[in-house]
Amino acid sequence: MSSESLTIRSADGLEFDAYVSRPKTEHRPVVVVIQEIFGVNKVMRDIADWVAEQGFIAIVPDLFHRQEKGIQLTDQTEAEWARAFELYKGFNEDLGVDDLKATVATTRKLDGSNGKTGTKHLITSALAARLRGGMSPKSFNNDIGVPVSIFAADPNQDFLVLELGTNHPGEIRNLTEIARPDVAVITNCSAEHLEYLGDLMGVRQENASIIQGLSPKGLLVVNGDDPQLLEAVAGYRGKIVTFGFGPTNDLFATDIVVEETHTSFSLNGRTTRVRIPMLGRHAACNALAAIAVARRLGVAEDMFIAALAESSAPEWRMQRIEVGGVTVLNDAYNANPASMRAAIETFVMLDPARRKIAVLGDMRELGTNSERYHREIGSLVASIRDDVDQLLTVGPNARWFAQSAIEAGFDAKRIKSFDDTDAAYAAIPKSLQPGDMVLLKGSRAIGLEQIATRLVETPRRLFGASRRRAT
Repeated sequence: MSSESLTIRSADGLEFDAYVSRPKTEHRPVVVVIQEIFGVNKVMRDIADWVAEQGFIAIVPDLFHRQEKGIQLTDQTEAEWARAFELYKGFNEDLGVDDLKATVATTRKLDGSNGKTGTKHLITSALAARLRGGMSPKSFNNDIGVPVSIFAADPNQDFLVLELGTNHPGEIRNLTEIARPDVAVITNCSAEHLEYLGDLMGVRQENASIIQGLSPKGLLVVNGDDPQLLEAVAGYRGKIVTFGFGPTNDLFATDIVVEETHTSFSLNGRTTRVRIPMLGRHAACNALAAIAVARRLGVAEDMFIAALAESSAPEWRMQRIEVGGVTVLNDAYNANPASMRAAIETFVMLDPARRKIAVLGDMRELGTNSERYHREIGSLVASIRDDVDQLLTVGPNARWFAQSAIEAGFDAKRIKSFDDTDAAYAAIPKSLQPGDMVLLKGSRAIGLEQIATRLVETPRRLFGASRRRAT
């Protein structure tokens, strides 16, 4: 298979970037439109007509999102999508996947600070110390993003690291059958998307289905601190490597130290230290998964340790921003109970002498368990009330944080609740003092990252500052 880029132009002059894959078989090439389309049926029909004239199959990444908004697609476009999806599943070798030395798939769910995106970055950095390859962009982890990432890959490279995400049963199985990974990583399973996956066991079973497409001669890297997850993947016939904090794992982290710009730990209790430019105990755990993959692909230890120290953290995952004498930790990409707990625990470990303001937003898609999990986080905040000076909640469900914290002993005068991000942003500058540290953490739908963006754009709102720096 070969891939090349092109530009599709609609009748009204709009242009869209695209990839064209040209399979080795007699099947028609596939066009994957990678730029999000803002428009209606006319634009969709223009593209479908152009693609049909070229003899291609078109895939529009915004297709399903557009259906959710009530914009109906033409039958032709829907039919072309179905044909292309079958092409993905039936002719992986034509997409170039089998030309790679290894395809690595990480799975956990569409999640925040302790999830698969950070692990993807760490794996890519560790492998790049010796091999040539790449990773899927941003969070391209669904039934559109994964094929797009495969199409864009260079078949001459050594590896491709993919994310596989889900919020409904069966999605991981479909994606793993498309990706057909040589190595699969399950970082952990936590309470998220329970509205669709039912309970934590449903999350485990959905994650474990990654083995359906994993090569029997491959490697499964799995969090060994979860015995029920281990049971769920016990049917895999290939090699399994476990990682975690427990000493019974094949790889485990000890003597973990979290500092303002990085986390370091000892590997399997040895004196050699591993350092990563990401914050939190969970980040150390994710680095263990990267080490397992690097070893599998023959990267020497000194090389992957050096590479991990220079790796880059994904955006909005404990991203440190300095603005107007205030440190903002932007962890607003997404949230579930586990990632919320990890972010808070990491937050209070940093620079204990500074005032700490926790801005926490709703955790979405928790179904009937939503109140319970929000209240548990509120109780956690109350248990460390000596380390959290103010609690600001954003969103209707986040009020359970406040209620639970007060019931568990947190001073109500140190808590403020807001309906949305705009209201929170209007009030936050009044709550800050020079030297404060602020945590932003909530589900993607709440949009807490907007607070960080607006503070950076208008630093003079805070103590007349005009300089800012993000790391």
